[in-house]
Amino acid sequence: MGSSQLPATYTTKCAATSSSLNAIGPGSANDLPSLELLDPQVKDLLSELTTETFDSISDQVIEWVNKRDGKTLGRVVQLILKRAIDDTTSFEMYAQLCCRMMERVSEEMEDREVRDEEGKPVLGGRLFRRFLLLSCQDFFERIWIQKEGIAVAVASKNAEGEIVETLSRREKNKARSHSTRAARKANQQNLAFVKMTSEFFRLEMLTEHIMHEQLEKLLGNMNPEKEDIESLRFMLTKVGFILDTPKARARMDVYFQRIGELTKNPKVNPHLRSVLQVR
Repeated sequence: MGSSQLPATYTTKCAATSSSLNAIGPGSANDLPSLELLDPQVKDLLSELTTETFDSISDQVIEWVNKRDGKTLGRVVQLILKRAIDDTTSFEMYAQLCCRMMERVSEEMEDREVRDEEGKPVLGGRLFRRFLLLSCQDFFERIWIQKEGIAVAVASKNAEGEIVETLSRREKNKARSHSTRAARKANQQNLAFVKMTSEFFRLEMLTEHIMHEQLEKLLGNMNPEKEDIESLRFMLTKVGFILDTPKARARMDVYFQRIGELTKNPKVNPHLRSVLQVR
């Protein structure tokens, strides 16, 4: 879904809301509440969200959330991120939904367990952004744990030559197929997550920290997957010019040096090497 297809309301920027939120106090992804406790009503609303229904549905979601408490707000943030990662084509729409929610959530919205560094309650848009940051960090860690776990399992099987000697050929092929599907899903989820967080960053809803974390992870693999290359290309095209500040220049130079190495690596598919020619 390109930007040209988005309604006029999609041009909203969240800089004004987020400018004072860079330091929002301690928190942990473990503080995030379970999606299983979320009312089906808001799930139904989000299932109806499209570019055509965006204004109406987003207003209804915000009205619904403002009648609930802070913990419910945290669940809604999680659900939006999950839906965005599952639907790789609509990341801009979900990012703009979050942007609108952060601006319009009730300033009285509170979670008694969420405090800033001074021990004061985090309210309204600041609370929304706290949950957004925690949810993004949680999704980031889960996706990479899954990707790395699959890679270790596949490498172990390949090193053995056979999965298990006693397995039949059919069982071996089934096990390999399962690993391949799991790896593909994890890579696709990571690509969707990169697109989502890049859009959050472009809208100034996230700081550069999580963007650098993603770049470092993606560039840490000498034999990246197709989706990892696409993630790199997307990030550098979408937000690379924002990240490339005098303060981060040395860091960015290391990234591009690493990309240069990948473009010369014969183990990387020639087409993928050409995709990396972004500077």
